Amino acid sequence: MNDQIVLHYYEGNTETFPGIEVTIRSLREVYNGSIIVLCNNVSEKLIAFLEKHNVTTINCTSYEVKYKTSPFNNKIIYAYLFLRAEKEKLKSTDILFCDIGDMYFQINPFNLLNKNIYVSLETNQIKECPVNREWLNICYGNDITKVIETNIVINSGFILASYEQLLKLFQNMTNDMSQIFSKINYPITDQAILNKLVYYDNIECCLGEKDIINISQYKGPLKFGKNIIHQYKVNKALTQSIYQHYGIE
Repeated sequence: MNDQIVLHYYEGNTETFPGIEVTIRSLREVYNGSIIVLCNNVSEKLIAFLEKHNVTTINCTSYEVKYKTSPFNNKIIYAYLFLRAEKEKLKSTDILFCDIGDMYFQINPFNLLNKNIYVSLETNQIKECPVNREWLNICYGNDITKVIETNIVINSGFILASYEQLLKLFQNMTNDMSQIFSKINYPITDQAILNKLVYYDNIECCLGEKDIINISQYKGPLKFGKNIIHQYKVNKALTQSIYQHYGIE
């Protein structure tokens, strides 16, 4: 069996981080393997919290990044540079790359490992979601958007793959990002790029439908203990319940 790593990226010097607490503490309840957080200008308080939960922190500011852009784009750029630099160490590793601020783990994410890259679906078609459709239009124009708009939105906040698969995916994503940035330095490109690569360029993926619940579009019942909940902050009552569970004010 390959080694396993959960990889996160975070930037911002904040003294309170309840969402990160939920992600790390819930993950540690179902997974005792390696967790790495790529850090960019973060507080000592956050570093101390992560180290307390046996999380490795890596200061990624030493990586040379051409573009000055948002955390949404930076997470892909810095993760790609990290993966590329650590090939000898990580080449036999399965990696989950996911958001750190709004994930609530109730199962071991590596239970979802597939021969192809595993990504999670939201609920609506691209054409039914003005936000995702706008992202695609800005990044790629209406012609490509029209071709793929009947597909269900892929959420970019949870990507599970082998090292080689993830490295190649992020190489493709950063290549597309460079093309987009040559026209507009748009702050949120990662989800549009992922949907374009899967639905237009036909990168092989496993499209998960039930194991990751993306709350922003989800309208069904929540069965606690059986899945991973993403974007729970959209639901105030759910957020309060999760925070209360961990004693977070």
